[in-house]
Amino acid sequence: MAFTIIFTHTFAFGLIARLDPSGRATAGTPAMLMVGSAVAPLVGWYAGVEAIGYAAIVLVAPELLLFNETRRAVLRAQPASAGAAEAAGSALVQ
Repeated sequence: MAFTIIFTHTFAFGLIARLDPSGRATAGTPAMLMVGSAVAPLVGWYAGVEAIGYAAIVLVAPELLLFNETRRAVLRAQPASAGAAEAAGSALVQ
């Protein structure tokens, strides 16, 4: 679970930073994540530990769909020259 969270934060923070150039949303994201981490033990206490897994499945599926759609919308909104420069940069990294 920790690997998944650490791995996905890289992409989530990058997308949020691209959508909000002011940086306010990116700055508030860790606090939002910690609220979710704080709620999980309460859910486990009252609804059972299995409920945390079921809640994760129910919440993550729409999150993945929406994250992917947002990423696609951002890529469609980029000018062609910016996309070409980004592709050239990623080719150099590989």
